Amino acid sequence: MARPQKKGLEYFPLDVDIFSDKKIRILMARYGSDGYTLYNYLLCEIFKEGYFIKTDDDFDYLVSSALNMSYEKIGQIRNFLLERSLFDDKLFRSDKVLTSKGIQRRYQQAVKARAVKTAVNVDARFWLLEKEETETFIKVRHNADFSEKNGNYSEKNNDNSENYDTKKSKVKKSKVKESKVLYRVPAVNGYFEVTQELYDELTHTYPDTDIDVCLKKITDYLNANPSKRRYINCTEGYICMWIGGDNERGTHKRKDNHYGATYDIAEFEKEKGDTEEW
Repeated sequence: MARPQKKGLEYFPLDVDIFSDKKIRILMARYGSDGYTLYNYLLCEIFKEGYFIKTDDDFDYLVSSALNMSYEKIGQIRNFLLERSLFDDKLFRSDKVLTSKGIQRRYQQAVKARAVKTAVNVDARFWLLEKEETETFIKVRHNADFSEKNGNYSEKNNDNSENYDTKKSKVKKSKVKESKVLYRVPAVNGYFEVTQELYDELTHTYPDTDIDVCLKKITDYLNANPSKRRYINCTEGYICMWIGGDNERGTHKRKDNHYGATYDIAEFEKEKGDTEEW
């Protein structure tokens, strides 16, 4: 099954002299270890998605639950991070987006090897680096509409070499819209809908694995562990990785409509590294 271009990172570099940075020292002087914990948590969330995250009214509540930190304190620390330019204040005020030039410099270096085969697309609305700072393998797309459904950029471009087949695109969107929703998997910003079309693709890709059992286990796990949820646009990839792992291990294997394997979440987290950076 074809998968959308991966944007997020599995890990990101951290400077060994970070605690010598004046901004970090002031952050910790004012807010103690909570200040640095929140900053590092937000970096993990950003790089997990790519080079930015778009927040909403519920975002601080979710972070509060994940870090066991008060809602009010999270707001105070975030405002400090914005004031000290650890995140871009202007972009946050206009679009509720958390990112910075430093984050984007690290991101483009981290995806350099990946970009050897396929250029990495970024949204001009949220890309802060100047043209001379942006690597040649980073393609800044203007007039782009970021799709939460599949994490890809849907472009409107007059260049024939970059145009999408509009007719096919409309047909695909129509099929997704009309397809029956079989499961609703919890996400950070709502629910990811597993349609009949996606279900059929998963069944075709993993014919020996009970997709229904896997999807129910994923849903139950994310309901019980809100901090492990992904944003809607990344949830499909999460589902594919989970089912792919079960398929490799032979978990929930189909055999004459009987499924003898047992589900082991500890084993899944051990093999997939299901941490905040995963």
